[in-house]
Amino acid sequence: MWVRRGVPCARPERALFDEIRAQCDERAAAVALDMAFAAGLTSRRRMSDYFGRHEGCGGITIARRAWALADEDSWSPGESRMRLTWVLDTGRPRPLCNREVFDEHGRLLGIADLLDPEAAVAGEYDGGEHARPRRRSRDAAKDSAFRDHGLEIFRVTAYDEHDPGAIAARIEAAYRRAARNRMPRRWTLTPPRGWSAAMSLDQRLQLKAVLQEFRERTD
Repeated sequence: MWVRRGVPCARPERALFDEIRAQCDERAAAVALDMAFAAGLTSRRRMSDYFGRHEGCGGITIARRAWALADEDSWSPGESRMRLTWVLDTGRPRPLCNREVFDEHGRLLGIADLLDPEAAVAGEYDGGEHARPRRRSRDAAKDSAFRDHGLEIFRVTAYDEHDPGAIAARIEAAYRRAARNRMPRRWTLTPPRGWSAAMSLDQRLQLKAVLQEFRERTD
């Protein structure tokens, strides 16, 4: 437990473990993990360590299965659910999450929500904010840039989530189009020289802890 301003609070790992155990299946539990990672509350390594110390607790089996499906780079619940459909319902390889895609000259083409680099298939999840005119224009430009450089792309909207089978079919159709695509791949995941590498989640959490300790000492 932590005490914050005199109030006892569960640490993130304990609170997240309770949330996972309250879920009805491994998919919902994996989404809970993803969003805790996205919020910078904890990491896969920290949750694995926590599970290791609580092997005898109820719910540990679903927690372990969810941990295997979770990803630190998902940015929204919709992205997470689309990734789980991709992996569990189609049996396709696990895609990368939110990866920067560059052309052969180092120009950023866009950030792919989900990406299978071997098959050259990218998936985009469109939440409500994607309906705005400016965002739709940016999305169209990214789709065009990806296809012009040999990357097949498909989109899923929030409305589509009521029919996971249709999403799985859309994913499979994108794989078939990619297999027929004879365009040379003129894209790469290798950033250009001088591109700033992002800190890992564990590094960010460590820095956050150091800053918190510093603030408490100076208050």
